[in-house]
Amino acid sequence: MIEPAAFKTNIINNSSAAVNKIVDYNSLRNKIQKFSDELLDKAEDPKLVVDKILKVVQTDNPQFRNIVGKGTSILINLQHFAYELLEKNVLKQLNK
Repeated sequence: MIEPAAFKTNIINNSSAAVNKIVDYNSLRNKIQKFSDELLDKAEDPKLVVDKILKVVQTDNPQFRNIVGKGTSILINLQHFAYELLEKNVLKQLNK
């Protein structure tokens, strides 16, 4: 299993959004967009993911979990063991 964090890709550009947007959510939507843009600006080169995939497929007995990218292991641990802290931190970032 390859577990990447944020990498510079076109995934956001290739995503779709609702046509009929609910105006009440505009403020939150704009904050999330700003957060996503900042995350993408700081994201790493996706070549790191490609290199990790190649390493895993060329290894006889690879590890089950293969974490890629700065901060990924911290993010995964927060999701599993301290979700409330993670959620609080994301909301804090959104409300900057």
